[in-house]
Amino acid sequence: MFCVPVMSVPSVITEFLSSLSYFHKPELRHLAHYLTGLLTLMNKTCRGISSMVFDSRHPSSLSRFFSRGKWESEEVNSLRLSMEKSRLSDENPRFGTLIVDDVFVKKRGKKIPLSSYHYDPTDGTYKWGHKFVSSLLIHKRTKVAVSLKPYVRKEDCGRWNWEFKSKNELFKETVREALRAELPLNCVVFDSWYLNRQNCDFLEENGLNWVSSLKKNTKVRWHGKMLRVDVWYERYGKKMKHKIVKTNPFNDREEEHRVLEKVMNVFFLGRKAKLVVEEVEGGEVKFYLTNRLEWDAGMVLTRYRYRWVIETYHRDLKQHLGLGECEMRTVEAVKHHISSVLMGATLLDRMVSESGLMEWVESQRSTAMGRKQRSLLTFVVRDFILWILRFVGAEEEKCEEIFSALHQHLRLEELERVIGGAEFKGEEVKANVKERRTGGST
Repeated sequence: MFCVPVMSVPSVITEFLSSLSYFHKPELRHLAHYLTGLLTLMNKTCRGISSMVFDSRHPSSLSRFFSRGKWESEEVNSLRLSMEKSRLSDENPRFGTLIVDDVFVKKRGKKIPLSSYHYDPTDGTYKWGHKFVSSLLIHKRTKVAVSLKPYVRKEDCGRWNWEFKSKNELFKETVREALRAELPLNCVVFDSWYLNRQNCDFLEENGLNWVSSLKKNTKVRWHGKMLRVDVWYERYGKKMKHKIVKTNPFNDREEEHRVLEKVMNVFFLGRKAKLVVEEVEGGEVKFYLTNRLEWDAGMVLTRYRYRWVIETYHRDLKQHLGLGECEMRTVEAVKHHISSVLMGATLLDRMVSESGLMEWVESQRSTAMGRKQRSLLTFVVRDFILWILRFVGAEEEKCEEIFSALHQHLRLEELERVIGGAEFKGEEVKANVKERRTGGST
């Protein structure tokens, strides 16, 4: 992202922190500067933020605030979720979908706390880095980042003095956290890795529905026979009556699905569940399972399609909010950084929903944080221009005129692409930017 020096903390950040009522004034200043850096700067390290945010303290002060600060990230996250609850609509208060998935963040340094070797699904290899159990609430047009819980392998917990918890235990913790915050939800969506009897029993005991993908080798009972679900479909399911259902969960593009729905006795659950089989292009067959026997196949697929949102959410956390750039050297600092990333995601969504930009973002058919950050960047640029005008004693009314000229001639989005392009390095980038600025001012 193309950046200019940040002359003041954006108002959306100061208003959010002032309502948090947890930190002392010096702590609020550090956190405000850090969040500003996460949302607007390319270099999201303590040194990079201190050098680009006006009136920021020395990088060591910011680092000490994270490594030695006496604030509990769990308490801050609970306060943040309480604030988010009040922002959600009162209509259909229980209609919400909690998506739970895990995300891997590659790391290079072997001394970064809570890092260990994890399986990377992108290429099927084991790599060094952080793994988190992540959760995101979808409620109508609003998205709420619920939690990011670090998962550390049992053999590596001793290195970091960390209590081992399995991913299934973290799954239950994140659901409990959403329930404690009284967030409006009635369904949890997850992939087949988390589909087991203990997790399903836990959700149903707490009055929650669930939807999951299903592995092809799952055993089902059919007329007294125990069969793999893919074998059952080849032998019996293909001959049954299918139907066409439509889904449109994002108010974007309506899709049609050819499906078969059947109530089956699932072996590992020990009870009946609703099975939905979808035939996709190329002859591939996908299986889904839910505890709601009365739900239509369209409802099941609509809920499961929400999982696409958490994939883009994970990408944005790594690319735009610095989740992958954490270089903290203590466990507490890593936890505080994770809490700050979640606050940054909340601030971007709040800025869009409260500024009237929701319709514009939806018209772009995008939920990406990059677009939201660029709208925040325009305010940063305006603030920088205003500071220059005040410094030279010019009239402040010229701010809009100058900003319009910059936007027209420099084309900020194109400049971002040029700076981020791999074909420009070092002095070539600076020369290119200088040339464009000169051409734009003449």
